[in-house]
Amino acid sequence: MKPFAERNQLLIGGIGLGLTAAIVLGAVNYERLPFVDSGREYTAYFAEAGGLNTDAAVQVSGFRVGQVRSIELDGPRVLVTFTVDSDIRLGERTEAAIKTKGLLGTKILEVVARG
Repeated sequence: MKPFAERNQLLIGGIGLGLTAAIVLGAVNYERLPFVDSGREYTAYFAEAGGLNTDAAVQVSGFRVGQVRSIELDGPRVLVTFTVDSDIRLGERTEAAIKTKGLLGTKILEVVARG
């Protein structure tokens, strides 16, 4: 095996830069990687979802347990897709509501676990 001093330095530098870029992109988009367990995915319909953004917090009993993934129009209703941590148990009668948090009016999705 050749020592590094005798190898093509441009090739070794290119591989090093490529690996570094892949690690940085993986760290920045950690939650979007398909093999990372981001929790269970749920959907909820609302008549109006003004002010709610993707990546907004999802709270259960005041604790952040997930985030909003997407907001789409579905006819006259709004379909909100969100994730909740795997260790949070939600029953069949669970309700979701869009609430205002803070002085600036940031919207969050409040989930009330029932039955």
